[in-house]
Amino acid sequence: MDAVSLCPLRVSSLFWQPRGGVHAMTVICRATYDLVAGQARLAAVQDYPSEEDNHWNDDPARSLYAASDFVPFSRVATCTCRRRIRSWRAARPLGRARLVVGSLDKSIEVSAIGTGRRG
Repeated sequence: MDAVSLCPLRVSSLFWQPRGGVHAMTVICRATYDLVAGQARLAAVQDYPSEEDNHWNDDPARSLYAASDFVPFSRVATCTCRRRIRSWRAARPLGRARLVVGSLDKSIEVSAIGTGRRG
């Protein structure tokens, strides 16, 4: 049995056994949005669910930027916000990044730490 999406969102499925003789199927759905001036618009190109953990520069010694979507069971939905911010001046304050989804409201202060290189 396969999960089939009848909308632009990408889906996949994971079959597993929670205990002997019992089989389960988890449906994974991923939605990708473009964040523009306080709005979230469904992106024209949708990302597929990620089967593996993804590390910066594909180096497992570096930090994780996206965990695998393929987990058998989760009590909550996962929301990841990823954005690249560039600054040409060292230690320049860039402001606040904020993500609000329903009652979830998270924000961080963003600043750039220069490397002494420009360009």
